[in-house]
Amino acid sequence: MGRWQPLRDDLPAEVARLVRELRQYVDRCEMTTATVAAKTGYSRSSWLRYLNGRRMPPWSPVSGLGRLAQADAEYLRVLWESAAHAGKEEGPAGESGPPPVPRDPAERPQGSDTPTGRPPGAGEQAAGAWILTARGAIATASSSTACARTAAS
Repeated sequence: MGRWQPLRDDLPAEVARLVRELRQYVDRCEMTTATVAAKTGYSRSSWLRYLNGRRMPPWSPVSGLGRLAQADAEYLRVLWESAAHAGKEEGPAGESGPPPVPRDPAERPQGSDTPTGRPPGAGEQAAGAWILTARGAIATASSSTACARTAAS
């Protein structure tokens, strides 16, 4: 349809991928942002921010649009989680998130411990494996989608 603004160059690739997928759902279902807003319960202005890559959408509106477009919910969840993770790494003005927790217990503030009870670094290893798995799922998932048609479209 050609109605979408170009995405920012500094948008993380995973976020851009999610936004493009959501745009495809809207286009395939031949919906306007007003229609998407009415059917998902999120405002038109919020959808414009999400679909133009200015704001990372919460899972709830993404899943609502996915249901309307009859998208694969598991694929969409992996795509969204990957984008959410990438968006957290890229903070405002190029920040990379909160400062790392010191790995040496002597360097930690008094009374602080690892939040999960796992050895330091275990979460980063697990997250890295999850990201690789998610990227593989994204690469192999089909992007064909039908649309839920209602009598009052």
